[in-house]
Amino acid sequence: YPFALTKFQSKLFWTDWKTMAIHYYDTEGSQRMPSELLVSQHPMYIHIWDQRRQPKLPHPCETNNGGCSHLCLLAPSPPGFTCACPIGIKLTNDNKTCAEGPQELLLLARRTEICLIYLDSPDYSYRVLPLSDVKYSIAVDFDPVENFIYWSDDEVKKIQRARLNGSDQRDVISTEIQDPDGIAVDWISRNIYWTDTGTDRIEVARLQGGFRRVIVGDGLIDPRGKQYYAIIM
Repeated sequence: YPFALTKFQSKLFWTDWKTMAIHYYDTEGSQRMPSELLVSQHPMYIHIWDQRRQPKLPHPCETNNGGCSHLCLLAPSPPGFTCACPIGIKLTNDNKTCAEGPQELLLLARRTEICLIYLDSPDYSYRVLPLSDVKYSIAVDFDPVENFIYWSDDEVKKIQRARLNGSDQRDVISTEIQDPDGIAVDWISRNIYWTDTGTDRIEVARLQGGFRRVIVGDGLIDPRGKQYYAIIM
């Protein structure tokens, strides 16, 4: 049951749903029967790519990358190209220059993953940060000054941080902590606040983990989410 067919020079290639394979036949060769090239689970369409089949014509992207700061993509309609940006980065109003990094992000703590959702992209592109030792993330927050993500992990019993690309991962709070839950970053005063449902406390420390102190240590039962509002005067 041949399905799709393509030809290059004297060779014919096609997919077959009955044999579940890709076959080829040289019309100018000495072979009498088609040969089996590759066995696949359910081969569909087939197409040949070869450098000799690619036309060598002048195009707008070959000169100064079309004026694009990042990606220059050929297009059928005038001016014959469009500029594009890496995932999660928006093209500015000149339609040629990409913004300096993502402008709008949604951070998501999803148990064993810390994820970024790029709100700038029309399809809300999604990326998992390449982090280690994330076992049961609970809460996440962001410091826009130094571009660090902070998160609490109830299983490893730590508060950690890393950059938006997953680098520079380190512990912020890792001692005298039982069940870290809600966290809140005060990016103006450079503090981090968190609740601990194991010790029934609300604590604060500098963003690097120093100068730690207990704010509320009595009268709490399973304190959880925490929000901090910074007011710029």
